[in-house]
Amino acid sequence: MTKPEIFAVVREQLLSVIPDLDPDRIVLQMGLRDLGANSVDRGDILMQTLEAMGLNVPLHQLASVKNIGELVDALHARQSDR
Repeated sequence: MTKPEIFAVVREQLLSVIPDLDPDRIVLQMGLRDLGANSVDRGDILMQTLEAMGLNVPLHQLASVKNIGELVDALHARQSDR
């Protein structure tokens, strides 16, 4: 998947977990917490994104990402490792 495709998956999962979120706020520079995702929401978003992408990555390996852009970069790199 390309980075824009991965971003689309993350965006879709964000909106499924936080349906009241304004889609226009979802940009690469925003963090999940900044968008109103609590710790359970963030875990759900990550797990659903990994499942949608067919990846098996331990969540602790993604704990250091600061925003959606870094998450997209990390997921893009992980899919190359398969």
